[in-house]
Amino acid sequence: MRDYKHFSTIDFIADQDFINWVKYPTPENMTFWESWLSENPDKATMVAIAREVVNGWQHHTPNPSPEAISEVWGKIQHDISGNQHRPLIKLLNMPYIRYAAILVCALIATSVYFLIYSQFNTSQYSTLEGETRKVALPDGSLVVLNANSSIEFSKDWEKDQAREVFLKGEAYFSIIHQKNHQKFIVNTPEHLQVEVLGTVFTVSEKVNGTRVVLNSGKIKLHLNDKAQSSLLMHPGELVEVSKDLSNKVMKRKVVAEEYSEWKDSEFLFDNSSLEIVARTIENNFNYKVKFANDSLKERRITLRLPKKNLDLLLLAIGEMHDLKIEKHNNKILISNRQR
Repeated sequence: MRDYKHFSTIDFIADQDFINWVKYPTPENMTFWESWLSENPDKATMVAIAREVVNGWQHHTPNPSPEAISEVWGKIQHDISGNQHRPLIKLLNMPYIRYAAILVCALIATSVYFLIYSQFNTSQYSTLEGETRKVALPDGSLVVLNANSSIEFSKDWEKDQAREVFLKGEAYFSIIHQKNHQKFIVNTPEHLQVEVLGTVFTVSEKVNGTRVVLNSGKIKLHLNDKAQSSLLMHPGELVEVSKDLSNKVMKRKVVAEEYSEWKDSEFLFDNSSLEIVARTIENNFNYKVKFANDSLKERRITLRLPKKNLDLLLLAIGEMHDLKIEKHNNKILISNRQR
């Protein structure tokens, strides 16, 4: 990470690490930026404006090239510093300075608009590690956010427009069908759209891709923002879309309830594989779980435990299957006990 103390709003907008934090938050970059902002409170407004601009790109338009922004801003800085005594009228008569000034003014105006609009016309909810949260949508539908997740949506939905939400992380949706067949759309940072009429499903947006599990009803997935590239899902199906350039799509049958057990106030595993248990731990406690060998993933477990007690869950897994469980930093290793 570079030194951001002397960054301007434009510098933040052009910085790829900053863009990654806004678009694709990870435990590492979230920790860095939260710490940096706490140490540099004077930059909070500037960062907030830059975030709104980048979020505007994310939801509606492709990212402008950071190099292009930096080049324009560099020209502005160079000419201002090299021509401090040149009359302002002459400076503004120079075509690229005039265009650059227009660009900067437009960016600032747009960012202020998004900042004000988002504060008064949208609702935003988020969760911390180990936390879940129930959110009521304007139409009465229910969303349960999993840990380290966030959702944003308009406070009022027009009847002739789709109901849209923007999700980062993982959430369980129970959507109410509208008499006018109004669509419900979940947008993810990777531009995967989940189109719904009335149904129950889970969307999980993670570092390596996006996963959708359908409990009931029907949903249609739109891939890469292309309406012609779509996939219809039926109850009990899971679809995973990779985040890499290949956008690989995998579809299979699953026990849908196993992928949404986290929404309840306790952990409930009913003959669930340790692979499912490991994924639950990763999603709720921000740990990376590894198995010493793949055969351990297929072992089954049935138990009910208070959700937030990770140590008790690990102890139960170890005792029930005679396993050695090592927890260090943000990693958990599961292996057979040595005799």
